[in-house]
Amino acid sequence: MNNNLILKTYGNIIKNADGKEVKLIGVNCAGLEWSATGDKIKERIILAFDEWSANIIRLPISQDRWFGYGSDQENDKDGDAYKTLVDEVIGLAAKRDKYILFELHWNNKGDWGKNIGQHAITDTYSVNFWHDASKRYANNPNVLFGLYNEPHSVSWDIWQSGGYNVKEDYSAIGMQTLINTVRNNGAKNVLVIGGLDWGFDLRRVEEFPLDDRNGNGIIYDSHIYPWKPFPYDDNIPPSLAQKFPILIGECGHYKDDANNPEGKQRTPHAEWVPELLDYIKERKFHVTAWDFHPKAGPCLIEDFDGTPTEYWGVYYKKFCKEYQ
Repeated sequence: MNNNLILKTYGNIIKNADGKEVKLIGVNCAGLEWSATGDKIKERIILAFDEWSANIIRLPISQDRWFGYGSDQENDKDGDAYKTLVDEVIGLAAKRDKYILFELHWNNKGDWGKNIGQHAITDTYSVNFWHDASKRYANNPNVLFGLYNEPHSVSWDIWQSGGYNVKEDYSAIGMQTLINTVRNNGAKNVLVIGGLDWGFDLRRVEEFPLDDRNGNGIIYDSHIYPWKPFPYDDNIPPSLAQKFPILIGECGHYKDDANNPEGKQRTPHAEWVPELLDYIKERKFHVTAWDFHPKAGPCLIEDFDGTPTEYWGVYYKKFCKEYQ
């Protein structure tokens, strides 16, 4: 391990242990949330690092598969093989002096092996997950922790402090409890925390502050897709961006003739993609684009050889190489 890579936030700047400012630019590599083997996850990560100039991979994780509760884990009842695979992925980053954003993507509404998927917010077993995972990767210089993917449909009070998720009928755990769980294990790793509205909305973060006095800092995460309202500064307040680093943790465009998940009209890719990338560059934000998988749309690649899609990947591959 290269301990000089350890990250820490200073206001809205990220620096490594050498005092060098770090700009995080990379991709999401989906697969381990829905599969215990990750769909050629190691091969894709090597391509992203070596051919696309990424310096960080956002790695979606399933809390159930972490403990061996996936339906595809008959021979891995404790999740040891799954954890070993994640270790190997982190090793690929370490070998290259790059980063993995280890991110809790799917949970289970407090019922092991059931309801595995994206929910409104973390559940009681997410505390078990972060207790175990933060011990395993505590102060690993190549690992950041993403506490939960795309919170939504709860109040800001529940986002911060937990409560009852009425819409989905389970006890929700707030971000502060997860921070405390990680920090109580001595893990100072930088944390990445998304806002509400499926991660897009950061408007009230400053009204519901999170305490990270025992760690190396927080990066706030917003997800931008073509159906999200413009101007983006309305949901990513400049006042917050002056105090904390901002990561655009997911972004991307489907084909112009495809139906997007919300069935809404979108700006054509030739207009929207350059606008988004200019916005990220002008604001000096960090970014991990969705997704480096040929079937996890919006797709950066057409195939497992890493051929960039014409409507998204071609633009972003060039951006990765230039935005350093």
